[in-house]
Amino acid sequence: MSAQDGRNIYVKLIVPGNSNLYVDESLKTIASGKNYKSGIIPFKSGVPISSESDFLSFMKAEGIYSAANVKCVITKNLNMTGYQTSMSTLRGSAVSAFAGELDGDFHTVNYLSNPLFYLCSGSSSSPAVIKNMIIKNAKITNDGTYGNGSTGIITINIGNYVEVKKLFLVQADLMSKFDTGFINGWTLSDQGIGYLIDECGSVGGSSKANAGAGSVGGLSGNPRNGNISNSYSIGTVVSGPTRASGLIGISGSTGVNIYAANKVTGGNFGSNGLDGGIASVTNAFYDSTITGITGKSVNGDGLSTKELIGNNLMPKFGTSLWNYKEGYYPRLNWIAGNPVADLYAATRGGFISIDGNTTTDQLFNGEFYGTIKVPADLQKNGFSYSSSNDSVVKITQGGTIVPVGAVNSRATITIRYDDAENGGYASNTYDFTVKQTVKALASVSVSGTTNPGQKLTATASGASTYQWYKRKSGSTQRVAV
Repeated sequence: MSAQDGRNIYVKLIVPGNSNLYVDESLKTIASGKNYKSGIIPFKSGVPISSESDFLSFMKAEGIYSAANVKCVITKNLNMTGYQTSMSTLRGSAVSAFAGELDGDFHTVNYLSNPLFYLCSGSSSSPAVIKNMIIKNAKITNDGTYGNGSTGIITINIGNYVEVKKLFLVQADLMSKFDTGFINGWTLSDQGIGYLIDECGSVGGSSKANAGAGSVGGLSGNPRNGNISNSYSIGTVVSGPTRASGLIGISGSTGVNIYAANKVTGGNFGSNGLDGGIASVTNAFYDSTITGITGKSVNGDGLSTKELIGNNLMPKFGTSLWNYKEGYYPRLNWIAGNPVADLYAATRGGFISIDGNTTTDQLFNGEFYGTIKVPADLQKNGFSYSSSNDSVVKITQGGTIVPVGAVNSRATITIRYDDAENGGYASNTYDFTVKQTVKALASVSVSGTTNPGQKLTATASGASTYQWYKRKSGSTQRVAV
């Protein structure tokens, strides 16, 4: 069946022609012999990874997953809580390096506590491939016990001929004593030939080294001779005592259509907004507003947040792989509709004034003169909101934000997304300064039943007059009552 890999197929279900009664989901009778045909789906061959224990066996190269060049497909979302192994048992440490293919089929892997591999290394004719996967909330530490003390979510070390494509790495916390990055920490000396990172994104969390002479990046610590294209990192705290950079800690052969918007600290031998030494870059940028670093970052150009968002990078990056929206950082097309990608791409410029008293520029600068609301993309099911100080800034369950504190007082709004379908979570913060105080109700309550035809009674206190609005569940439109 491997010869059919990548081809389009469909599934046909034929109701048996026997005397049994068959009904559909509405309990309506289905006639015998009726055919149901699915939509077209791509066929993928490979050894299935269908459970958390399967994935653990894959990482340890056990049983049907033992071959170095095994080709595997993840068939469901995985929660790896309670499923972990020592780094010494991973591929490339206890057994040969991973040289096969891992296709996540766009499933989500949550709560990893160890890297997938100790070492990945393929060949020019058959590279190791890791692709099509979302990984959330990994928490990985290498205290120096294993190898040179590096770490990453995908692999600690890279050899030659490794292709990493379409990975989205969300709110991980990494700590090591050497090279650190969301995809990989270190690349073996004089290697990284044929190493490709393409269409990958990382958001939130932290990438840190607390000792040693390592290099730390948001996406990769040290890709050495690797090539990075069409990739980004947003909202990650990157820090290390030696070298720290927003996207790539140090080294690299080429970088094309890449950017970072991360907080970078430390780096006695180099603290850079984007990279610590890619040999050649094209269309490479970092957010100088976030990092506080201006000018060039070895190669990348520093731009303000306002210069990076919306359509500003469209002439450079194009539209075949990238998605653009006013008030948002560019997102890769393949994850543009992902709520977490939206959460981290949205800046304050994406918030909306309800009463018209605050301009877009004022919102972008975190100043508001009236009632505002969170971006429509962040008002969907699964999102929740909180304020660091309700006496300064109030926020409702529906995402309406009211400046109730004294002028020039500040508060932080936290927006969190809990993924009920795929598991995991993500959160982002936005700082706002009150520029004009708005009166808000002290209390609001609704009583009654929500059954059709029944009445609801709403009561409020804190003002002599007020206006009620209604909003249909799942909608972002508010209508005066």
